[in-house]
Amino acid sequence: LWCKALQRSTAEALRDQLAPQQLGVGVKSGVETLVLGLAMSRDIACSKGENHVILALDMKNAHNEFSRSAAQAALEEAADQCPALGALPKAHKAINGVQSDIFAREASGKLSFITKSCTGGGQGNPTTNGFFPITIDSTVKRATQHYPGIGVHCLQDDITIDGDNLAEVLAASELILEELATRGLKPNKSKFQLYGNYEDAVSEAPDWLTRPSVTLEDGTEAHGIIICGAAIGDDGFVRAYLDDKHDELCGSTAEDGSHIQGSLEKLILPMAEVDPHSASCVMFYSGQCRIDYLLATHLPSQTRKLAQGMDLCLRRLYEVVNGIDLLDESGHTAYTTDPTFTADRFRLSTKYGGSGYRVTENRANFANAMNNCAPLMAEFFPSLVSVLGENSFDQDNDATRWSVFFNSSSTFATELESEFLRLKSMYMDACQSAGLNPAPPCILTEEVVSFGGGGIKLQKTASDLTGNVKAKDIELRALQQSQSDHRRKTYLGGGMDQFSHTIHQGHPHQEVLFSPKEFQIAVQCAHGVPIPLLSHLVGRKIADNNTARFDRYGENLKTAVGFGGPTALHNGLQSHVIMDLRKAGIANSTGKDVFSHVVNDTSTH
Repeated sequence: LWCKALQRSTAEALRDQLAPQQLGVGVKSGVETLVLGLAMSRDIACSKGENHVILALDMKNAHNEFSRSAAQAALEEAADQCPALGALPKAHKAINGVQSDIFAREASGKLSFITKSCTGGGQGNPTTNGFFPITIDSTVKRATQHYPGIGVHCLQDDITIDGDNLAEVLAASELILEELATRGLKPNKSKFQLYGNYEDAVSEAPDWLTRPSVTLEDGTEAHGIIICGAAIGDDGFVRAYLDDKHDELCGSTAEDGSHIQGSLEKLILPMAEVDPHSASCVMFYSGQCRIDYLLATHLPSQTRKLAQGMDLCLRRLYEVVNGIDLLDESGHTAYTTDPTFTADRFRLSTKYGGSGYRVTENRANFANAMNNCAPLMAEFFPSLVSVLGENSFDQDNDATRWSVFFNSSSTFATELESEFLRLKSMYMDACQSAGLNPAPPCILTEEVVSFGGGGIKLQKTASDLTGNVKAKDIELRALQQSQSDHRRKTYLGGGMDQFSHTIHQGHPHQEVLFSPKEFQIAVQCAHGVPIPLLSHLVGRKIADNNTARFDRYGENLKTAVGFGGPTALHNGLQSHVIMDLRKAGIANSTGKDVFSHVVNDTSTH
């Protein structure tokens, strides 16, 4: 806890000390900034017809191998330059100064001395992520001073060098590797990656350097590199990488036409068979977010296919989990009015009475990432300042923050502006559908050159604004439906009561566990769609001693007598109310008058 407090208290000072090379300390969205910054640098060079080279280095087990004595010296030097870091060398000496003996237990049970712990930082210790970058900081800064035409960018021990001249990039890497060797760090050259945007940019590259590539359908080669799980390079390379990610997550088609399950299907389908409620929670909190990072770090034109594929995969899985395809826009009832109502409602946030399904293709991950990272790129990628505009993201310039960028030749600028216009169009279309004309003024009605100003969370803000309008539209559509329409009943009956919609986001509870069929029926009832389990019983008598018959929605089961269903429902509800009242310490919470007791005592409890 003390180490965590120290790490947090020195993060800002460390960030300033390590900038502009290190993005792994105190930099929010540091990973996305690194990836987008490198990709944009390549894009700008291509637009000008200039060479661009990127070399990604890899160090062996860096956080466990760096020299503690070198780290101590670097920390003391940093503290001399910045008094705010004064506690770090003291902390490092206290934490890592003890060279503990390391033993291994032999098969006989005897302990055998291996070595002393004299290198690296503590596993899981928050301060290690500050100690290590300080250890290599002077080296990466010296490389940029010796070779001003290159850029060195680090995310902890992941070091990337880029520039327009291969010879300078390689010379800078040699300088860095030589100095890091004196700090106990060794390169893993088999994992180095080299990329050049043109063949002549890397024609003199040594043979041992790996140049990742893929062969396209037309037989040509596309090159690129993988940085922090994102692809940077030729368009064909990036698209092939994203296609592989789609197949990995969502599945693919085998040569014989059969479907090969992806990792998401392998996770959800077996779970849905045993407990669809748990599977629904995994889908809600995790499944929908699995490609957010990829959408944020690649151009929308490159990720559109992936997003569409993910939506199809999620729809298939939701159909299994819910026992019915609630995203079927052809409708689920004999009603001919508004067949897309259920699907549109399913896409609403749970707070508006929906299921919380976020359409992947409609999300604004790229726009949100660029809004967060552009100001950081101007700081950590000096070569991009002329493209982004000097001081463009200062608070005083919010009204024109994107004007310089949108006037540049960058593909990223073109696609970002297109994304802003798409968000604006989605909002305006929702307003028109809801009868809001003119649209209520907000950031989505402003000029796109000002989008994202004021430090807002762009994606959440845009989603909330559009979602709120769509909720108004759904309410209007529900009111226009027949009063006997179960879709109307369930939506308006739940209203804005968030508790009534927790089935889509609430975790399974041991005291109120659903069986698989119970959960699916509960979801189907909540959306007012026919219950598939009853389809073969519709029209039949529920019990021999009454005239009530099965209907598609199970409505008659709630009131029919003679088979115990309503009694079981009443008693089950009563038991849970009594149990909750007892836990709350409310007296007289037993007996047949429990419901009237609760109603009459609402003012005091």
